[in-house]
Amino acid sequence: MLRTYHDKLAVGDKAYNDADLETDLRREQNVLLRPLRRKNQQNKWPEALAYALQKARRLIETAGSVLTTVFRINHPGARSWSGVVARTATRLLAYNMAFVLTYVLEFVFGN
Repeated sequence: MLRTYHDKLAVGDKAYNDADLETDLRREQNVLLRPLRRKNQQNKWPEALAYALQKARRLIETAGSVLTTVFRINHPGARSWSGVVARTATRLLAYNMAFVLTYVLEFVFGN
């Protein structure tokens, strides 16, 4: 999947721990692969980088889970392509507005 990209940073889970793959992607396509390291691996990332990677991965997985379970983004219920786009955009907007509303309410009420 990463073979089609060039000059990118890719964050992967522990399944992407392959030194040869990391080297090949870096050399051939300038793709910097940063998978999470296993606990028993010798070449671990610095603690700050490992923390940032785990936090980013958790955020992405949580967003995907919420969009799938709460907003049913995988079942848009539309009959046309324009309907799929409209319903998906509306659900993404609603998801993002939840964060904005939370921020505004915290700011107004000081909680």
